[in-house]
Parts: sequence; structure tokens; C-alpha cells
Amino acid sequence: MLNKNNFLIAEIVNIDRGGAIAGLHITKKYTEATDTYCLLRVSANEADIEECPINFGKPIEPDNIIIRKSDCKDIAGKFKRVTLPILENAIPHDEDEDIIKFTTTDTDKTDTVIAQKIEGEYPQIDNIIYDKINGIKFNVPLFKKMINTLSKMTGEIELQFGEEKLLFRGETVSGQEIKGMLMGRIK
Repeated sequence: MLNKNNFLIAEIVNIDRGGAIAGLHITKKYTEATDTYCLLRVSANEADIEECPINFGKPIEPDNIIIRKSDCKDIAGKFKRVTLPILENAIPHDEDEDIIKFTTTDTDKTDTVIAQKIEGEYPQIDNIIYDKINGIKFNVPLFKKMINTLSKMTGEIELQFGEEKLLFRGETVSGQEIKGMLMGRIK
């Protein structure tokens, strides 16, 4: 099953690139999005459709389909605060060759988005994403703060990993040297 996070990653998609990468790729195990420079993948969750208190017709398990970025934004906007964890999911159903429907509910109201499919083959990215690499965990809000600040000064930075720290190096448009550091912890 797919929750809000599975659709939010479509924010990085650049629709100007066109073709298959201009949308969200949905498989049985995950959703993924790319703009050719950035890549995000979020696994599907383990929720059981049988636990859903509302029947949406025949639920399906979509595999290897691509839907438009705009439809992902619409689906992500339909999620409401709910008390049952199963209701934090969008239920895919009624698929044909051009569309697939996703429905959310809070038991009082249901919302359905009809998502248009994009034709094409999504790039095989399993060789790009490494499951087993050494890494450092960082606080996301602090990382975002650092990147947002740096993006106001330069369009390109170099990242270097040190012992429990991430080093940022770059240069402003006017030639000023930029150095920064974000502390983390080893995974």
C-alpha cells in the first residue's frame, strides 16, 4: 500500500525533461522519482488492505506504472488526519491502460484521484542505489538549513565525508571561499 510519503517524492520530478522520468514510478515494492540528478525511492508500507473499513471496489497492486507529477500532488493533498493507521494509505483500484484511481478516506468522506499514466520505460536504478555503504546520519532540518543557506550563495558545492561530519566546500559567484560542516553520527 502507498501512503503520503510515496507520493511526496514526486516533488523532485522535472516535468520539462519529458518522457518516463517526468512522473512517479510505482512498483509493488516502492515508488521512485528522479530529475536525472536527484533520485528518491520510498518503500511501500506493509498495511493490509483487508483492514480497511471501507470498500473501494477491487483494490489492485500496481506494478511498473508511471503517473504524472500533478496527480501525485493531488493524491498527497487528499490525506487527512486519521485515527486508524490503515487510513493513512491511498488505495489503488480500477486500473486500465490509461488511468489508475487512488482513493483516500477518513471514514466520513472519500476522495478519489484519477491518475493519468505516462507511457515509457523507467530507468533501471538498482545499480545506482547501494544498499550497503558506509554512511553518516544527519539531522534533516539542520541539513536543509545548511543547503538552503548555501544555495543563496552558490549553485554548486562539494561534499566531503569525514569522521562523523559532512564538510561543505564551494565558492560564491564573486569568488569568496565557502566552508561548512555538519556534525552527524556514524550509522
